Amino acid sequence: MCLPGKGITLVALVITIIILLILARITINLMVGQNGIINHAQEARKNYDKEAVREKVTILLMEHITTRDEKQETLDDFLNRKKEEGEIDDAINNGDGTHTIITDGYEIIVDDETLEIIKVEQESWFKRITRGKARFVYSIDSEYVADVDVGIEIDESVRQYTTQYKIGDEEGAQWVNYTLGETFKVKVNGTIYGRIVNQETGEVGYEFKSEIKGIDTTPPQEAMITFNTTVVNAGETIQATVELKDLESGIDLSNCKYIINTSSTKLGENATQWDTANLVTENPLNFNITQSTGVTCYVHVLSVDKAGNKIETVSSSIRFRVSSGLWSTSKLAWNDSNTANFWNLTNGQWGNQLSVGANQKGASCYARSKQSYDLTTCSTITFSADNIFSYDSASNPSYIHFGVASTGNATNFVVKTSKSFSTGTRSETWTIDVSNLEGQYYFMIQVTAAGTTSVGFNPYGARLTWLQ
Repeated sequence: MCLPGKGITLVALVITIIILLILARITINLMVGQNGIINHAQEARKNYDKEAVREKVTILLMEHITTRDEKQETLDDFLNRKKEEGEIDDAINNGDGTHTIITDGYEIIVDDETLEIIKVEQESWFKRITRGKARFVYSIDSEYVADVDVGIEIDESVRQYTTQYKIGDEEGAQWVNYTLGETFKVKVNGTIYGRIVNQETGEVGYEFKSEIKGIDTTPPQEAMITFNTTVVNAGETIQATVELKDLESGIDLSNCKYIINTSSTKLGENATQWDTANLVTENPLNFNITQSTGVTCYVHVLSVDKAGNKIETVSSSIRFRVSSGLWSTSKLAWNDSNTANFWNLTNGQWGNQLSVGANQKGASCYARSKQSYDLTTCSTITFSADNIFSYDSASNPSYIHFGVASTGNATNFVVKTSKSFSTGTRSETWTIDVSNLEGQYYFMIQVTAAGTTSVGFNPYGARLTWLQ
């Protein structure tokens, strides 16, 4: 027991200790509590850092505003340059009219149009530890290629997480999980996107991208197809010249081909006819075209560039015409509508040896060409006959009709022109307009006797001429 004036009592000591504990608790709360000095200091430091980052980005954006016209620099170009210069850590085009700038542990979202800062927030731990730990790797060996094989290089420290890629930012583009060591093909120019994802939490970490350029997706230019002339007689030659051009990857002659046919309709770039077509062996290519019969032809050219892009070009028409005709088979056709009475048209000779006529009152006789002819590009046909004879009177003359038929049957005969004949012998010429006709037609003659005596052609009687 303490003597008076010599010490403190046990009760006083206990009270003192309690007071000290209370004061210590109050002090600790003031220092480290939720509203403590340390938390306030930390929050103040965060706010300071946040505002410092805001100010830093604001200054950067002001620099862009004042120099973009002079430098002709987009916001993407500006931010990429600042990243390369080390002023910011990264920049992401969000594709929604905003960019995210990453610097000093913060993510700053900026409006692309107004360049105002929308949001400033501290970068998450996951984003921080994954930042810069993955990148696209690829090479383009020439100026233009058909496609690019792309891989992703991933740092070992983040390989436990999932790396994904997406080609393009079009609606419907899907994120795909990447397998380390594999590559994927990119066949169009544009942006490819990548990201590191924590599959357990769903949090997205580092996001990266790359701009793919140099993929040739443009077909070659239309082939230039020229001719030294466009109309010749059958059996003669037209010289054709084909010149190919591509402004990007260049022409691949080993896959360029041409076909000559009678249709102006495109075959299609992947038609099987190209499998057996003529190769374009040099550029420009000169070649000759010859046809033995009257026909209209077209040249189809398949141009292929080194990236595999294709285009088909169809030339203007070229015409091989029958310049004169001959009925060479000697046929007497009196009072007969049998279509076996025909004449042959043979190129380059005058006509003879045809006898067609009627020697009974009201009788008719027909004769037609042995083959049909394509009249699509023919405007007129002139038919000449020599030594036409008739014994009918002028008051009751006989007739010779000239026309065409879509088939060899006389029932399809369409009269284009007619001449009347009476007593005497003479020569005549008919010209008929066939410009409205397309396709194959036979030429046909009808002789009709009006009186009781004969009308017709004697041998050495007619010739046929195409006019174009």
